Amino acid sequence: MRCPVCGSEVGENQKYCVSCGRKLSSEGPDVDNQYEDDFEPPLPVRVYYIDPVTGQQREKTLTRLKDIEAFHRGEWKLEDSMGREEGEKLGIRDGSFSHFPEKVGKGTVPDSQFSQRKRPPRQQRMLMLLEFLVIAVLVIIPVGAIVLFLFGGLAAKPEVYTDVAHYREYMSFGAENSDSKWSKWGMDEEIWPGEISDSMNVADFKMVYYDPFDKQYLGYLVVDYTEKDYAAEVERLKAYPSTEYVGYYGVREETTYELLAVNADSYQGFVYALTDGQGRIIYAEQIFCNYFMDLDYSRYIPVEYLLDGFDATQENDYMKQMMRSGN
Repeated sequence: MRCPVCGSEVGENQKYCVSCGRKLSSEGPDVDNQYEDDFEPPLPVRVYYIDPVTGQQREKTLTRLKDIEAFHRGEWKLEDSMGREEGEKLGIRDGSFSHFPEKVGKGTVPDSQFSQRKRPPRQQRMLMLLEFLVIAVLVIIPVGAIVLFLFGGLAAKPEVYTDVAHYREYMSFGAENSDSKWSKWGMDEEIWPGEISDSMNVADFKMVYYDPFDKQYLGYLVVDYTEKDYAAEVERLKAYPSTEYVGYYGVREETTYELLAVNADSYQGFVYALTDGQGRIIYAEQIFCNYFMDLDYSRYIPVEYLLDGFDATQENDYMKQMMRSGN
């Protein structure tokens, strides 16, 4: 009985052809040319030898199963894989290598057309699934997260609140916990009024929240007080333990208005109160992080309500100074 593919002789009870690896049925060798899932034909091996006639290096690719197995066992002979005429041309007669001292140089797995052996369909599917999962973990998921992060930042819009009736909802002392939207990065806002009373004449109010990548806050409250209430509020504000503020974000000593109280942080920003000396008090704040504001704050607050010299735009000089110093 012979194999229908390579013509090699096969035994009666063989399941596979030992030469080409083809599956053989129990009823004979005439079956389809498919491998079973549990059979993987071995990779071909390329061997190099020295031609005894020319002295040049030559190569031969072993594809028959018995040759490949013999090579890995160290039992393969060159004349076993050649016909008589080819062997005689190389000086090989009667299976003798006595005059052929350098039979085999080395063996390698051939590249290009020999590098891929046939895999069963189930193994191919599993390999493709594994490759997809690796690509997803290493590439698709991280890139997707970055895209979503950037898209979320670009899609964010400033939230502007002007209804003073909800004043306490926008202040940190009205926040339920430190994780609240209005926690204001822990900045102390006690300079601002604790509540809006009926006797206060609110001339203007605005609170802006913006979170493209990090939370940012901008706000101001303008109140015209009665003479009595103004005196009491000025006394309260001057009793507040104000901090240093000059030099942060380009701020100079305030001269546009009288500065009544200020809570300044070299990283987080400012909370303060100004007065025109005639019954009007302006409470303001700019709270942010990373040494600049993404928010175009000049669109949301009158410039005169900002401390003199304040600059928290991107690439501001104060940020460059802090970056150089490693802060």
